[in-house]
Amino acid sequence: MKRTVQVNLSGQVFTLDEDAYELLSSYLKRISALYERSVGKDEILSDIESRIAELLIERIGESKQVVTIADVTAVTEIMGNPEQFEDDSMGDSDGSGDRFYGYDNSKKRLYRDSDQGILGGVCSGIGYYFGVDPVWIRLVFGLTFIFFGTGFFFYILLWIIIPEALTTADKLNMKGEPVNIDSIGKTIEKEINNLGEKFSKSGTNFSRTSGKKLERGVDRLVNFLVELFRGFFSIIGKIIGGLFLMIGLFTIIFMIAGIIGVADVIHLASNDWSSSMNLYEWGDIVFNSSEWLFSAILGVLFLIGVPFLALAYGGAILLFPSFKVPYLGAGFFGLWLIGLVLSVMTAFSIGQEFSKEEKITEVMVLNEQGLTADTIRLTVGYDPFGISEDRAYYANNDFMMKVNDQRIIVGNVEFDIQQSKDDLTKLEVKKSAQAGIYEKAGMRADSIRYEYSLDSNSITFNPYFSYPQIDLLRNQEVRLCLRIPLGTVVFLESSMKRIIDDVQNVSNMHDPKMVNHYWIMNSNGLTCLDCIEEVDLSQTAINVGVSDMSVNVHIN
Repeated sequence: MKRTVQVNLSGQVFTLDEDAYELLSSYLKRISALYERSVGKDEILSDIESRIAELLIERIGESKQVVTIADVTAVTEIMGNPEQFEDDSMGDSDGSGDRFYGYDNSKKRLYRDSDQGILGGVCSGIGYYFGVDPVWIRLVFGLTFIFFGTGFFFYILLWIIIPEALTTADKLNMKGEPVNIDSIGKTIEKEINNLGEKFSKSGTNFSRTSGKKLERGVDRLVNFLVELFRGFFSIIGKIIGGLFLMIGLFTIIFMIAGIIGVADVIHLASNDWSSSMNLYEWGDIVFNSSEWLFSAILGVLFLIGVPFLALAYGGAILLFPSFKVPYLGAGFFGLWLIGLVLSVMTAFSIGQEFSKEEKITEVMVLNEQGLTADTIRLTVGYDPFGISEDRAYYANNDFMMKVNDQRIIVGNVEFDIQQSKDDLTKLEVKKSAQAGIYEKAGMRADSIRYEYSLDSNSITFNPYFSYPQIDLLRNQEVRLCLRIPLGTVVFLESSMKRIIDDVQNVSNMHDPKMVNHYWIMNSNGLTCLDCIEEVDLSQTAINVGVSDMSVNVHIN
């Protein structure tokens, strides 16, 4: 029966049989002799012991109680033979290749690189993992923060999810380097040398060892404050975690419901009118192919949905600290990047459809259509959007649209009155639309249908226009201009507030106040015939006669 010995390695207690203990003790002594003259000997040995402890834990598992010589032999083979590194253990380590390139990506693990990071080390850690310069990662986050608004939010979530590379083994795993006695030793020596150079450049007289002790002291103070903060705000953290989890899950459920067509996610509203559409109804009038619709849905789902999914995951971690899924942060970031690419591609494709604009003007001579009176009543006909006269003027500032019988109906028409260049009353209907090429834009403008009606002394305008659904939404617009000759009088009924838009007049009267008045076109412009002039009482003398007395009242 072999004797067993209990050994403490980096805070972990292991039970070793006698042969295993002798082999491990001899191995640690050889490592100690290897780094005898190294400045960071204590930290090197501490990190090597931590790595050995990790490997032993992986081998013995939960069922095995005693570490055997076979276990120690396997661990020493992974860590390496001290003698093979003796010649170059104190040599230079220029770090060539350890910055993002030259190592096996399959052995990398995702950590936050607080040493090279600017804020939290998220971008630097992601750069190591994917083998790219962190400048590009930071640029992506910066652009999405400016243009999409999710970059900063997603960065904070990754900061919570991705663990920090604290130990030397973590830093080597982050870079994909082998974790053995040589790499641990060189990494620590390099950190100490770099720290010494920083102190030297700043003009301090601290030695490398003193600087390292100061750094450790600062780390301990920060860790103490962090632990104090965590303890004090643990309850608040649980509440915040619950809110994060609820908000994230609710948003994801809502987005999924919108994607499968259960929920109406596109809502249009105006005064006295509102309408809701699901994604596919909206996609039928915006995207010219189902492929682009699918790309847009997938892009928005990843670009917006993944941060909320990460928010829910972050909330779960705050509630249950042990609930961590390896590499999930990297997966979230990858999906988010895919969503960003798809969204940019889709936005660019749709933007091309709005790059060219074409306008068509149709001129109707109303005198030839039966209009004969010199005084014309102007009114608005049936409104399919049901906007009341009280809210009509303000409602026209909102976008009103519905689909009926394969035609898109738009409830935004602008109306103006100007002087005719001859003795004829004319109606100009100006139509415009956009497309990727001018010819297509012209065809879309020409397909717009606008209707009105008239008799000998009145004109009734429709407050809407329509066009075929296959033309899609491409910023189609209709603007009316009624041109009347000098001496012609028009009466604007109250319903005209629905379409009237910036009509110039001599009195500079605001559009809504122009209704229910008669207006004549003279050489100065459109002039009101029945408007009550506002009397200036700033300097007015009023004589009031009382019996035989005369009282002069001067109002100033």
